[in-house]
Amino acid sequence: MNGGAMTRASLLFHLLLLLSLYAFSVDAFIASLTRNALRRPRRQLKYEVVQSPLSSLSVHEDNLERDGGEGGEEESRRVESLSRSVLMRRVMAGLATIGVLSVNGVGTAEASGFGGTLTEVADLPGTLQHLVVNVPDVDAAVKFCEQSLYMRRLRERGGKGKGDPRTVFVGYGPETFDAKKLDGVFVPGISSSFQYGGHISLELVERKEVSLKTDDPDVEPVMEILDPGTTVTHLRLSLPQIRASKLEAAGAKVGDMQGFVPLTAPFGLPMRVVIGQARDPVTYLGLKCNDLTKSLEFYKSLGMREFPFPHVRVKYPTIFEPEPPTGSIFVSYGEGLFGLLLEPNTSPDPVKPGKILDKIALVSSDVINKGKEMGAKFAGKVPGPGTRVAVLDDPDGNGVVLVEYDDFEKELSKPGFLDFSPSWIIKTEGGEIV
Repeated sequence: MNGGAMTRASLLFHLLLLLSLYAFSVDAFIASLTRNALRRPRRQLKYEVVQSPLSSLSVHEDNLERDGGEGGEEESRRVESLSRSVLMRRVMAGLATIGVLSVNGVGTAEASGFGGTLTEVADLPGTLQHLVVNVPDVDAAVKFCEQSLYMRRLRERGGKGKGDPRTVFVGYGPETFDAKKLDGVFVPGISSSFQYGGHISLELVERKEVSLKTDDPDVEPVMEILDPGTTVTHLRLSLPQIRASKLEAAGAKVGDMQGFVPLTAPFGLPMRVVIGQARDPVTYLGLKCNDLTKSLEFYKSLGMREFPFPHVRVKYPTIFEPEPPTGSIFVSYGEGLFGLLLEPNTSPDPVKPGKILDKIALVSSDVINKGKEMGAKFAGKVPGPGTRVAVLDDPDGNGVVLVEYDDFEKELSKPGFLDFSPSWIIKTEGGEIV
C-alpha cells in the first residue's frame, strides 16, 4: 500500500471513529431526554425536537404519563434501548448515504442509471421527483405550505401571460440528484439531511379560471376548490412537530386527530401528518385503485418495485402512525425514497381522477422513446423551456409525466437556493427544548 492510500485509510478510520463517538454522545442525550420526559408528573406533555447533523432525530412525548401512560419506567428503558440501536443503524445508513462508506467518494457514485450521481439513485432507472398540484391561488398555497407545513419555496417559473400559468415549487430541501451541486452546501458529519439532495417537491400551478365569479359588487369573488376526485387518499408528511390550530387558522380542514393529523389543505389536497422521522418529510402519496393488479403492473413497467410500508416511527403498530389498508402495496424506486401506496378500492363505485393532482412526475432517461413505446398522449419537448417529457395516464386516469433527467437539472436554479435549514431546529423557552 503506498503512502497516499495509507493516509486516506487513516483519515477514513479516524473519521468513522469520531462519528461513532459523536453518535453515542447524541444517543446519551436523547436517552436522558426520554427518561426525564417519562418521569414527569401526570400532565399533557409536549414533544421535544433534537436536530442531528446526520439526520433528523426526534424525541417525541406523545401524551406519555408516569402512571398508566404507555409504560412508565419500563417504557423509558425500552425506548432508551431502541433509540441506541436505531441511532447506530441510522448513523451507518447516513455514512453510506454521504458516501463515506463508498469507494466512489463522499456523496458521489458512478451514474449507471438515469444519470443522477447521489449514492441512493446512481444505479436506478429513474425516481419520483415531484407532484404537480393545481391551486386557485398560488400565493395563498405557498403561504400555507411555508407557514403551516414548514416547507420552503425552491423555485418558480411562468406567469408571463395567458397560457403560461405561474408555478412555484415548494419542498423540504434540494431537488437536485447531482452530487456536485451540493459541494459546499451539504457537509458530511455537519449538515442535516435537509441540505442533502433528492427531495420531493410540490409544483403548485395557479389555475385562475377556477375562480367563482359573482355579479354582486359588494361580494368579493371566491376561489373555487377544484374537484379532488376519489383516487387520491392522502399525501403523507412526516414532521417533528405540527400545530392543528395553525392549520385551521390557515384555512385547512382538520379531521379527527387520534395520534396523527388528517387534514385537507385550503386548496383541496388531502394530507396526513405523522409525528416521525424520515430523510424527506414527504414520504408517499396514497392512491386508490380500481384494479390493483393493473396499477401495480403499470408502475412496475416504469421501473418501480415493491417495498415494505415506510414507517417513520420507532414503535409500531401505534395509534400515532396508522397502518396501511389491508391489501395495499407500497411501490418506489428505492428503499427510503418517496413512493406510492396503491390501495384497493373497496367501494362499489369506481374511483375517478380529480383536477387537483395534475400529474405524478418522475425523472428518467430517454423518456421520449419510452413514452412512445407506452402509448404516451404526448412525447416531445415542452414549448418554452424545451424540456423533454412523455405524458401518460395510469390505469385509473391519474396523470404521469416522465421528465428527461438532464433537462430537469438544467431547470434548477443555481445552488443559492439550496442553503437553508428547516424552521423547527431547536428552539428554547426558559432554557428548555420545546
